[in-house]
Amino acid sequence: MFRLPLRSVGSGLILLACLALSFTPFASVQAAEVHVGESVFQGPNEYVQGNQYVAAGQATLSSRVQGDIVAAAGSVIVNGEISGDLTIIGGSVDVLERVQGDIRVVGGQVTIASPVGGDVVVLGGTINLRSGAVIAGDLIAVGGDITVEGAVSGSATIYGSAVLLDSLVGGAVSVRAGKGVTFGPNAVAMSSVSYRAPVMAAVDPAAKLSPDIEFTELDIPARSLGETGATAVFAAVAGAIFLVRLLAGLATAIVLVLVFPGFTHEIVSETYQSFWRSVGIGFVTLLVVPAAVVFFAATIIGAFAALILGILFVFMLIIASIYSGILFGSFIAKLVRKEYVISWLWALLGTLGITLISLVPFVGWLVGFMFFLAALGTIGLGVYKRALKGM
Repeated sequence: MFRLPLRSVGSGLILLACLALSFTPFASVQAAEVHVGESVFQGPNEYVQGNQYVAAGQATLSSRVQGDIVAAAGSVIVNGEISGDLTIIGGSVDVLERVQGDIRVVGGQVTIASPVGGDVVVLGGTINLRSGAVIAGDLIAVGGDITVEGAVSGSATIYGSAVLLDSLVGGAVSVRAGKGVTFGPNAVAMSSVSYRAPVMAAVDPAAKLSPDIEFTELDIPARSLGETGATAVFAAVAGAIFLVRLLAGLATAIVLVLVFPGFTHEIVSETYQSFWRSVGIGFVTLLVVPAAVVFFAATIIGAFAALILGILFVFMLIIASIYSGILFGSFIAKLVRKEYVISWLWALLGTLGITLISLVPFVGWLVGFMFFLAALGTIGLGVYKRALKGM
């Protein structure tokens, strides 16, 4: 049963909604360290033993970490050594110190200037891998302008607009560029090289490429300057809005799972005890509550009740939209691991997955709407039951 009292449910909804809009500092949770705030700063003299989770507007992480770091922020600077993996979602990301594990980054502008002991997977607008970014594993980079100056021991797979490769790559090189490819004077390819671009690559005479090189011409249709500019501006604005919403959803979902594990577990377990009942209740809630607000607002006596109910309903919608991703993550875990799993990783994957699925017309919208209704139904039913008991 949903055993949170009405006062606790209401307070929890308010707190969680505020959390989704403006982060508030919280203390550590269990063995992991959780840092949430408008600005998070860790000095070089600090030492973190265990995993670290950060959600902030700006984050500067200079401490040594004996574990993994998962961060979501508008701006992230990492200049402390990390013994584990580094996972970041941010607008601007700078990795300036050694990472012994893997690096996974999604950002607008990404710079990596330090050695990496594992693989690097980067999705960004502008990606710069400086000469200090010596990668022991493989590289996968997808973005706009991409510069690779650091050596890669494994293979390099690069998809971008303009690509500059000016380093040693021990494995196979595969590049696709919308504008063009440049091999700089320090480019050394120890294995096969294949690239697709509108024109042949610009190769510096000092570059040492394998004779096994394959070029495939991309057929890019010509467009007028005005059309291209308008499309680029629209795409940039739409992409920025989408990225901000995605970052906010991912960060908040991770924080909810880590900071409110009990509340999250009850919502997920209650929902999957009867998923379609929750969907139905959510649909009824979506129709009935606004009608009730209008009804109460029409009377002088009920105006205050309409105000309170309206505020609570808005908070419920916010929290349901966040928990729809967490529910979807648990659903994916059920398909993969044959059990519903509640963790920050599955919450992240679920939020990302349901956001991408919702971009698919009709079918994607329907799937996202169902999980939203399921979350709303569970939350609404819990509030309703507590309201009845409080009468």
